[in-house]
Amino acid sequence: MGDAPVVSVIMSTCGRQKAEHLKKAVQSVLEQEGIGFELIICNDNAPKEHSEYLHKLAEKDMRVRLIDNAESRGLAYALNLCIGLARGKYLARMDDDDMCSPSRLKIQADYLEEHIGIAYVGCNAALTDEKGVWGHRQLPEEPGKKDFLRFSPYIHPSVMFRSDIFRTQEGYRTGTRRGEDYELFMRLCAAGYRGCNIQQTLFSYREDRDSHKRRSLGSRLDEMRIRYEGFRALGIMLPWGWLYMLRPLAAGCVPGPVVHGARKLFHRSSAVLEKWKSIIAGRQEMG
Repeated sequence: MGDAPVVSVIMSTCGRQKAEHLKKAVQSVLEQEGIGFELIICNDNAPKEHSEYLHKLAEKDMRVRLIDNAESRGLAYALNLCIGLARGKYLARMDDDDMCSPSRLKIQADYLEEHIGIAYVGCNAALTDEKGVWGHRQLPEEPGKKDFLRFSPYIHPSVMFRSDIFRTQEGYRTGTRRGEDYELFMRLCAAGYRGCNIQQTLFSYREDRDSHKRRSLGSRLDEMRIRYEGFRALGIMLPWGWLYMLRPLAAGCVPGPVVHGARKLFHRSSAVLEKWKSIIAGRQEMG
């Protein structure tokens, strides 16, 4: 396999997203500049169009390593398979419908090189849906325990970890419908690991009306359990932890379009929107 890459990027796809979204996500990783990397993709029983694209890609690009799952066992299981094959000093997450800026991996790896006490690093993100960029999400630079009360203070697919974390800590915990990232970040924080968010927008995160529709009652109950266990481990159950633990259930009572509309109003930032609109428009012209 040659020299080990600096970064191992891990991704899983089960075909829930459109094939065109997958292709743009993968291409944004393959266009990373100034750093050696490998892209490990778990084909988690995805449809034929997705599978054929991934197999052709892996055949022609040696940076791409493909895992085929005949039966889908969930995102956490698939990501753990990818972690088991990773050779990089750093491990970066990526989803099958998002996009990176060309400098994302280099900037995050350089940050971890310069900040020895930081175990993982995320970044801010442009928010997109089928109509394009609609908002900007800015994360706390140095999240503390209380930042976990409302929701995860990290955008999961934007995060890069030191790979050696997963030699001493369990990877993603299986058995949950959603929230494997939220659980992991709270567990790492409770274990004393420090994380940060670079205050640059290096990522485009897809979040549309369907994102809210996909959250079933079972997944919301799972998130309540994850919140309860995580808040207890972090020591933040009192005074507000009990109330925030019920947040997923309360959110399920609000129609998805209403939630999406409210988030659009909250996350607008014109300068960042214009920058990412031009980037995404350029990728669409390239096909």
